[in-house]
Amino acid sequence: MSAAVPVPARGPSSQRPLPVLLGQVTWLSLAVVTLAVAVYLAVPTLRGGHDLPELAVLALLFGTPHGTVDHLLPQSGEGPLHGRALVRTVGLHLAGVAVITAATLVMPVIGLGLVIAVSAVHFGSSDAALARERRGLPPRWGTVAVLAYGGPLAFVSFARWPEHVRRLFEVISPGLARELRGPILVAAAATLVAVCLFVVGAVRRRQWLDAVEVSALLALVLVLPPLAAFGVYFAAWHSLRQYVRLYADARGTPSPFTAADLVRTMAVATAATVVLGAVAVVLLRAKSEALLHFGPGDWLIVLLAAVIVPHTIAVLRYDRWKAAHTSDI
Repeated sequence: MSAAVPVPARGPSSQRPLPVLLGQVTWLSLAVVTLAVAVYLAVPTLRGGHDLPELAVLALLFGTPHGTVDHLLPQSGEGPLHGRALVRTVGLHLAGVAVITAATLVMPVIGLGLVIAVSAVHFGSSDAALARERRGLPPRWGTVAVLAYGGPLAFVSFARWPEHVRRLFEVISPGLARELRGPILVAAAATLVAVCLFVVGAVRRRQWLDAVEVSALLALVLVLPPLAAFGVYFAAWHSLRQYVRLYADARGTPSPFTAADLVRTMAVATAATVVLGAVAVVLLRAKSEALLHFGPGDWLIVLLAAVIVPHTIAVLRYDRWKAAHTSDI
């Protein structure tokens, strides 16, 4: 078995080591989350649990382009994917979306449940990987860490705010919130157990920042209703961290990825997000039942899958490759 080798060295444009950058962005995201929680607790009109959908919209526009960096990352040691590797990756992405589409055809609750579960895995594994890379370790993780980081937004938030969730899910299908209530409560309970285990373990290892992070995420979803919590989390936590974590590696590959490249890809992705959103609105307003007998809610689930699944697969594959080619010190 071949020995692990270091990941490609970063170019001269990198001014700080990755662990230092990740530590800085961690404190920035923690500060934003703390401020959001404080504002909601301090402002009487917000303490009643008022959602701010504008936050969610702005977060999507700002945060969605972070996925463009994924596909420029090395997963074979040879820089951005191309040729057969690119075809295989796109095929894997389409297969993932097809699975959720097929599940949605059978029953929307299964399709949406899969989207929520994939989101939890993506959010959790990304944060768990970042926490290790912040200490200079390969991006590996365990089930407890993934659930502790990814479960609060995906499960605890929905369990904490059932009326808000009911209104959100009714956009997709009447009665969907009722059908998902049981599985979400079970997943939320498992998340709380994972959070306790994770925090206790982190404290014992004196990994104080890990314990604070997970506690802050739990506080965020308990104080802010779902849309507001998602807006703060997606823009100021998940997307911001992924920009720093993945871009730092992308510009150190044998195919250099400059700041100008990042701006261009972000601009294209933002424009594509707006266009796809407009197309989705048109489809949802049209008689979409004529297309595979899908209703508007079914199309919304498939649209979510088309956005989330490829990004999740790309990051998981890259972290797996990087962990296999990085020495654990």
